[in-house]
Amino acid sequence: MPFMKTLLPNDTLSRSVFYTKSLVITIMDVVYLWCGIPKNIKCPFTKDIFYSIKSVKKYIENLRTIWIIVDDIVTIEQIKSLVVDVKDDKIRIVHYKDFMPKRYLPILWNSNVLESWIWKIKGLSEKFIYMNDDMYIGKKCTHDTFYYNDMPIVRINRGSPNHSPTVRVEGNDHLAMWQNAVKEHNIHYTRLAHNCMPYKKSLLAKYYKLYKNQVEKASLNTVRSGKDDFNLLRFTGSLSVMHGDAILIATDPIKVDYFVEAVEIKAVKKILKIKPQFFCINNTHMKQTWVYETLEEYFK
Repeated sequence: MPFMKTLLPNDTLSRSVFYTKSLVITIMDVVYLWCGIPKNIKCPFTKDIFYSIKSVKKYIENLRTIWIIVDDIVTIEQIKSLVVDVKDDKIRIVHYKDFMPKRYLPILWNSNVLESWIWKIKGLSEKFIYMNDDMYIGKKCTHDTFYYNDMPIVRINRGSPNHSPTVRVEGNDHLAMWQNAVKEHNIHYTRLAHNCMPYKKSLLAKYYKLYKNQVEKASLNTVRSGKDDFNLLRFTGSLSVMHGDAILIATDPIKVDYFVEAVEIKAVKKILKIKPQFFCINNTHMKQTWVYETLEEYFK
């Protein structure tokens, strides 16, 4: 199995685009899996997606469509209440039942399952950027920021979780899933940056064929199930590197892939000074005014 061992310098993305400029303009879509369950304590309504979309529209060149995946509980009025302009030509609201295989419906809430099937969205571009609503683009991005010689650029940094089998996983379903991937499926390069990532539908289709049984078995899990989950989207980034379908780089955890918990007030406000390429403000809620003051200032 060919492993991509060479890492590009960890400050490359903090400078101007370092790779060969693409001669052909390639359109890209952005996909959000957006939680729309207002009574779910783990996933309350916030204003994050408003600023995230603002960052995407401001900084990603040749952006075609912004897909927002929701469930049947969400209403257009609720989406509008978060200042999401549903009349914007670039924004398309899609219900997960419209692309999920019917045999796995209804899903109560398991993002690992939903993410495994988003490549089935009808009309989605071959190349797309996947984002959570608490992830932001901080600087200008082109096709070459995300793809090198037509291959996705997979980013790792020091801020990612440790998926070593020796790390305790009690209460951390995400970590348990990755540890099982390492142990049972020999998946490597798991320390991915917790920020937006580029994908290709053709690669997701390729690895679906290789791991069809695992994906379909895991798709029966209506809630997050730790080691029993198999997230095709997340694993495709690692598998693509392992099989030579993607480029692996290490990025600066401050200047490029900045991650901060919303409760860390000073660290959040530091974003205005360092101006990272990508950043994530994790676990926000509406009462954390310093988060939205920072985002308003950044994207004014």
